[in-house]
Amino acid sequence: SFDLLSQAAQKTLAKALDYTHSKYTYDNDYVYNNENVYIERKDIPLYGDHNISNTCAALLITDILNISKDDIINSLKTFTSLPHRLECIMCDEKYFINDSIATLPEATIEAFSAFKNKIDCLIVGGDDTGMDIKFLAHHIIKNKISSLILLPITGKILKKYIEEEASQKNIPCPVFYDFTENFTKENM
Repeated sequence: SFDLLSQAAQKTLAKALDYTHSKYTYDNDYVYNNENVYIERKDIPLYGDHNISNTCAALLITDILNISKDDIINSLKTFTSLPHRLECIMCDEKYFINDSIATLPEATIEAFSAFKNKIDCLIVGGDDTGMDIKFLAHHIIKNKISSLILLPITGKILKKYIEEEASQKNIPCPVFYDFTENFTKENM
């Protein structure tokens, strides 16, 4: 519970940092140190405000560790994210987003804002962790994702929810490419 976490935090030697009001901020084009441009967002190979917010938090730690700005900039520019996590694949000027290892539905929903209605095909699915994914289906419909590649196990559940909501709203479903039956983790 939060109380246990709060008690543990009081006993640690770690220092709490509030990065929400830190000297590192960002907008659509830049990350700033105070009001000075630190790096252009296009130079950071990560998608979405949530990743840039995490970058700002990491920059606070680099200050404490006295890491040089040149080393930080080089690391940011060459950073590679996890495969299958907001992985953008361009094909014939269409955006295929592989988010099949997102561990929370909220993480996949962040993909929608990260790509601002440019997603043509979303690759979704994965192990069933017991999370409610019905609202993810709602966001897929809301963001007009035109096609989905469904992986087991949750791909099948998601398909059912999408079909239900599309039917209730009397709108067409996305095109489904359903690999929930004949797909194994070894194929990934």
